Amino acid sequence: MKNRLNKQILRFNILYFFFGKFYFSKYSFLKTKTKHINAGWGTLISNYKLRIPLDNLLGLIHANKGYIYTPIENTPHYKLILNYYENNQITPSEYLSYIKTYEKSLDADKKLTEFINLFNEIKKNQNNLVVAIKKEATSFKRKQFKILDGLHRASIAKVLSINEIDCYVVDKINQ
Repeated sequence: MKNRLNKQILRFNILYFFFGKFYFSKYSFLKTKTKHINAGWGTLISNYKLRIPLDNLLGLIHANKGYIYTPIENTPHYKLILNYYENNQITPSEYLSYIKTYEKSLDADKKLTEFINLFNEIKKNQNNLVVAIKKEATSFKRKQFKILDGLHRASIAKVLSINEIDCYVVDKINQ
């Protein structure tokens, strides 16, 4: 019965809206115009926006047996950018190893350069700092939200001691 209700809440926007207004009221839950987000690997479609503390976000990363969700500070993304911020140097071993192991189609050095450039851009201007999160029923109870796109931006925000970040709830993914 509970799983069936959860599926109905996620499927019907009117139900999600009412549950969201109630359960996510402290996160400035809003219904928005449909937003299309180009994630590179697909187009994310969102109709809802929240302002979530970074401590409530989980990063989706590759692991030996698939994907896992982990606190942002446990990701190679965060560790790299924290070291860059604190020591003004790049020690990319864990991050580059991660990219080379799990994102073989990407140019790891280029990805590293893009990440550092993104950090420098966000450090200068924190406007439009958003991530896309997974729409799921467990978020209502646990108040944890899983990042689908924006782990680099969330890692940068955490390093810069930004406490909250705007998040778009992904209703659908077109690939």
